[in-house]
Amino acid sequence: MAYDSSGNGNHGTVYGGAIWTDGKIGKALEFDGINDYVNVPDSNSLDITGKITLEAWIYPYTVTTMQVIVQKYNYSGPPYNGAYYLEVGGYGYNNKVLFGLSHNGYNFYYILSNTNIAANTWTHVAATSNGTHMIIYINGIKDKVATYSPGVIYASAAPLRIGCFLPELGVSRFFDGVIDEVRVSSGTIWTVDDDRVQCPNADFTSIQAAVNIASPDDTIIVHDGTYNENLVVNKALTIKAASKPIIDGGAAGDCISVSVNNVFISGFEIRNGYNGISGQTSGSTFSNNIIHDNLNIPGSAGVGILLWGDNDNNIVTGNEIYNNDRQGIFIGYGDDSKISTGNVIENDVIYDNGLYRYANGPDASAYGIQLWCADYNLIKNNEIYLHDDWFAYPEFDFAQGIYLCDANGNTVVGNYLHDNNYGVGLWHPARSIGNNYINYNNIAGNTGYGVCTFDGLPAVDGRFNWWGDASGPTHSSNTGGTGDSISDNVDYSPWLGATFATTPRTYHVNPTGTIQEAIDEASPDDTIIVHEGTYYENLIVPKSLTIQGVDKETVVLQAQPVGYGDKAIEILASDVTISGFTISGYAATETKPGSTYWGAYAYGSSSSRYSNIMVANCIFTFLSQSGIQLGYVDGSLIADNIFKRETRLVWYDPPGPTPGSYIEVTRGGAGPAL
Repeated sequence: MAYDSSGNGNHGTVYGGAIWTDGKIGKALEFDGINDYVNVPDSNSLDITGKITLEAWIYPYTVTTMQVIVQKYNYSGPPYNGAYYLEVGGYGYNNKVLFGLSHNGYNFYYILSNTNIAANTWTHVAATSNGTHMIIYINGIKDKVATYSPGVIYASAAPLRIGCFLPELGVSRFFDGVIDEVRVSSGTIWTVDDDRVQCPNADFTSIQAAVNIASPDDTIIVHDGTYNENLVVNKALTIKAASKPIIDGGAAGDCISVSVNNVFISGFEIRNGYNGISGQTSGSTFSNNIIHDNLNIPGSAGVGILLWGDNDNNIVTGNEIYNNDRQGIFIGYGDDSKISTGNVIENDVIYDNGLYRYANGPDASAYGIQLWCADYNLIKNNEIYLHDDWFAYPEFDFAQGIYLCDANGNTVVGNYLHDNNYGVGLWHPARSIGNNYINYNNIAGNTGYGVCTFDGLPAVDGRFNWWGDASGPTHSSNTGGTGDSISDNVDYSPWLGATFATTPRTYHVNPTGTIQEAIDEASPDDTIIVHEGTYYENLIVPKSLTIQGVDKETVVLQAQPVGYGDKAIEILASDVTISGFTISGYAATETKPGSTYWGAYAYGSSSSRYSNIMVANCIFTFLSQSGIQLGYVDGSLIADNIFKRETRLVWYDPPGPTPGSYIEVTRGGAGPAL
């Protein structure tokens, strides 16, 4: 799927095998020019009849054929359904941009760019109609203008497509290259250049002047330069950089203040304000900005991005945020009268905030990210570091990479948290404690704690993280753990044996967690290492895994009663290895077996046989039936096991292995059967 980040729900289905690759901004789709495209169903938000803007970053591999960037067109006979399209090439001008609009579904007005598009180069292309004219922009510069006398656009029922025309009618025009950041909006474009050097025909020389004139849903493209402004955005606008212009707040106010919803700000260097971006907003996106050195001059300021109040469903992505006086990012409010939800903070690099050069209160708040009274938000794939030394040692240091304060239901996943005092800190000074989920992160090299909660139960879900060492986190419940320290009330087992991006994965378990949790979470061909202790559970293994105890004498699987035919381990897949356990029946004594029937049980069927099952170096004891029971199993190995106090050692039900296969039982030791 190609997901719509506008909030309108215009998600697209990817056809033909287009693949995700590195784009101009984050990830993009690479099309093969043969059969790849994205299909987006028709919707009211795409049936634009007035002002319109189509835009995208493109990286074509060739410009010698007509190739569609985006279109809404279905020329399948009356009633015709053409509305708008944007292409590279057309009508003998293969390296030009072609923009078309229809007012009735079949008659089109066309405009062709003056500028040639180069192959194997990123180019931003945009086309707009303001109701009277059609305009093409190349890299933010107005390139071609033509009259559009109808003034309206046909409301087509056709789907929107990215990367193709009408392949079902034999008119494919498949795109060959990479397309990123496709936007279709009901607004027009304005350009800004402070000295009109990069864009001689720019509409304005200040960003605020463009904001004042623009209508909601318009796009403002800003060219290189230093804009000494305290920008006030009070309309739903897209404000984006043509390259990397600077907004300098002059230590006189916020660089950018936002007071409405659905604002898009991207590509700026934002510096030297009270805050970088501030306000109360929902449905807004702040992306690919460099935000630094904002100052706590008035107090309660000095934040890179400060969203104070009720802020929902915003996206903060691809930013670099550093050297601010207080937090890198703050979302929330001081009490639960306003709860911020559904925000996404991802793919940002956030470091060395909380410098507190202007010590004007309330405190340094040396946090990379702080959520306060903010629930069910996502913090994903960020690198957060150098939030430490809020107070000089040995005073209490509260600096943190991520601080969740009176915040519940949040997910922290895929982040690299290092060289902070706390990687993640949690505290509920006023609200009831709810669950937060801190999983699949690299948490390593933090000086105080990897994860620290100041709360009681329920415990924080801190499973499936890499703690800097395969031995797991440092905590009294994890003997031998040398990774980052954790506080009490953090569930950390299972944990990862290497960084979260390493595949296949190795999971480690100790008795503070369960083996089944690791089995359920693992992918086929992963490994599960089980540490010393007794595990009171019955295992179901439905995928190819290696499950290995560190020592069969000290890693005990104590089966539990679940009903007739209890099994300590039930194997439901091929390519499974079990080794290094003592496997014991339930409610056993020295004089009688327990009620558990089987230790390890693998029983396929005539239509679905299992193979390559290995059970080795285990002790089976106190079982009322077989230590190992097999059926419809081929090509497997039972080796170096010890069988004690049960009626059968290894039992194989007919029919036997398929011809040419085998079950090898070797080197088994046995104690007395009771």
